[in-house]
Amino acid sequence: RATGVVVFVFLFFHLWTGRLVQIRDHSSVDLFRLMQALLASPWIAALYGVGVFAAILHLSTGVWTFADAWGLLRSRGARTAAAAAAAAVFAILSVWGVVALGGFALKP
Repeated sequence: RATGVVVFVFLFFHLWTGRLVQIRDHSSVDLFRLMQALLASPWIAALYGVGVFAAILHLSTGVWTFADAWGLLRSRGARTAAAAAAAAVFAILSVWGVVALGGFALKP
């Protein structure tokens, strides 16, 4: 539940910084350059990192909880395998998220 709150705040922050600030003129905004400028700040980059990790953790644990709550994981082995799969999803998406955020540091 804590990650859900963090994700909710992060989504609002992301929407505010990425779109609502430029609400009158969406067509002339270069979103890549806007995100590059935002992520140049270490504080904003840290907030984005926390938000991305919280979203990934929320997703991976949510899928595991859904499968367990709906009775799809009936044995201890199934629960262990699903937990390993959720951990793998978290690890893979975390690396992907870090690479994606790091891509904004590159100069095109």
